[in-house]
Amino acid sequence: ENMAASIWGPNQHVISKPGFKHFIIEKQFEFVILASDGLWDVFDCQEAVNFVRKKLAETHSVEKTAQELIQKAIKRGTQDNTSCVVLSFHQ
Repeated sequence: ENMAASIWGPNQHVISKPGFKHFIIEKQFEFVILASDGLWDVFDCQEAVNFVRKKLAETHSVEKTAQELIQKAIKRGTQDNTSCVVLSFHQ
């Protein structure tokens, strides 16, 4: 029996092809948001950037910012697994 089917049932599928881009980190880059599709289902990229920029300025904490971003995704009604890491280059 397929391991994924035994965990999630026969109608659930996990896709193992991540989206990725390659960048050289430059001085003007502030942060990176690494998140699962549960976040991106309810945020577009610019909304997430604006949210993270504001929360980092308020809290100075990448951990708190990531937690608040996930909570906001839940409030917006995400139905998927949601995980998030915020990497700040200047804190």
